[in-house]
Amino acid sequence: MSQTYNTKKELTSFVKFKAVKEKFQIKVQKSSKSRYEVVCLQENCPSCLYAAVIKGTKMFEIKTFNKVHTCSSLLIHPNHR
Repeated sequence: MSQTYNTKKELTSFVKFKAVKEKFQIKVQKSSKSRYEVVCLQENCPSCLYAAVIKGTKMFEIKTFNKVHTCSSLLIHPNHR
């Protein structure tokens, strides 16, 4: 079952909320009108998310979401928000 969001703003809000809630930092790898890709800020951590626009709409669908972090949430930068 895929997750969809009505707008890119809705998707990015979800991603940021999840990162703060789970105490991990993310880095936006690629962002455009048609795609959004984030990875964990810690090197070698496989956690990532890739979403793309559904053709003919402004809705975004998560295509790949690896929720598993191999890094420690204790490594959070003091400026984490």
